[in-house]
Amino acid sequence: MPQLLVMSGREVVALDLVWSMIGLEALYEKGNADITSQLVEKTQALFGPQADFKKDVRRMYDYRSRLVHGDLDFPGHFFEYLDEGFSEESGRYAAIASAILVATLQEMCLRGIYSLEFKYSLSEPTQ
Repeated sequence: MPQLLVMSGREVVALDLVWSMIGLEALYEKGNADITSQLVEKTQALFGPQADFKKDVRRMYDYRSRLVHGDLDFPGHFFEYLDEGFSEESGRYAAIASAILVATLQEMCLRGIYSLEFKYSLSEPTQ
């Protein structure tokens, strides 16, 4: 009979961040160029300008990149030595990512759309 691997709270929080970011990238990003800016600009196009939003998203994305690319120790099942700072920081960024993802999905449902497509336009000056 296969054994189930039970994850610690820290593992779950880190995975919440990773999965939420995968969802955001699938919805908002096109190509690999300046991914953070794409997320910031497109979420603000959908929801309107947000105070301090750019800083939070940039920090979240930087943290996610450090976690995924190995700059941070991932709290595996047998790594009990990691401090609580990891859980707090990853929890904060997981909460931001999941909040943006859920708000996006809610907005898409309200608008009756199944994908997000963004276009740039030039505003003509008013006379």
